[in-house]
Amino acid sequence: MVPVLAQYMQANPEVEIDLSTTDKVLDFVDNGLEAAIRFGTIDLPNMRVDSLQPYHLILCASPEYLSVRPSLRSLTDLVEHECIAFGHLPGSEWWTPRPSWRLRKTPGADFVVETPIVSRLKIDSAAGIRRACLQGMGIALLPKIAVEEDIVAGRICPVLEPFWPSPRAVSLIYRKDRRRSPRLESFVRFVIEMFGLKSTPHLTPLQK
Repeated sequence: MVPVLAQYMQANPEVEIDLSTTDKVLDFVDNGLEAAIRFGTIDLPNMRVDSLQPYHLILCASPEYLSVRPSLRSLTDLVEHECIAFGHLPGSEWWTPRPSWRLRKTPGADFVVETPIVSRLKIDSAAGIRRACLQGMGIALLPKIAVEEDIVAGRICPVLEPFWPSPRAVSLIYRKDRRRSPRLESFVRFVIEMFGLKSTPHLTPLQK
């Protein structure tokens, strides 16, 4: 989302944005929110919910890391590897007492399971995890859109593809008020044009 905000703000110079990136579920009223993008199934009767393109996570590592570590053929092989975990805060739906990833238990399975991992490094941003992955610090579970260009350039290699989690639903949420401000209306139109189900996927990588 962040890399494409420049395009929106250039087209709408009168708009000010206060962006919060957190994996906690925030209350719209208590936190003064006008719009939010959330993962998973959403059931908010008093809010408008528009579906966006699904979110794909992939397992990957640098060629340098893979060249000196044991081969990867199944999830059980992960215990022999360094994994770069996301540093979720307590209270997040993704927080667990021990580092783990939600992956398919068997190739092509319709459900995912908590898969324990060995992680000496935890980072609370996808951009930071990507940079650590590029430095050969371990295996990462990252948004596909964040490493698309790295894969094409050979800087990062996909691994254990049959076990990648299923795509997650993503939704844009905003109030149902009939008198929404023109600024909010412009933001909603922009997000739907860029990331809606009928739009072309935008493979804008995270900043290096």
